[in-house]
Amino acid sequence: MDEQGVLVATARAISDSVKWAGIFDVWVNEPWRGKKTASALMRLLLDHPAVRAARTVWLRTRDAQPLYRKLGFVEDRTSPSPGRDYSSTEMLLHR
Repeated sequence: MDEQGVLVATARAISDSVKWAGIFDVWVNEPWRGKKTASALMRLLLDHPAVRAARTVWLRTRDAQPLYRKLGFVEDRTSPSPGRDYSSTEMLLHR
C-alpha cells in the first residue's frame, strides 16, 4: 500500500517447499510500473523460504518475459499450453 492506502503491487505463490513452486497473479499498479517495483516484488517472492527451497519455479506470463528472463527464468518449450482466450508464455526457473 502507498501513503494513500492504494495497493502498489501483489503476487502469490504456492509451493511444496522442496521440488516445485508456482507464481501467480503478479500485478503492479499503473503509477508504479517502470520503477522496478515488479523486480523488487519478484525478488522478495523468490526469497520466501517456501519458494527459495523449490528446485523449479513455474509461472505463466502474457507480456513480462524480459523481466522474468532477467531473474533467470527461461521459456518452457516442453510443456503443452492449453487453449486460452489469450496468448501466454510458460516460464521456468531451475535451481
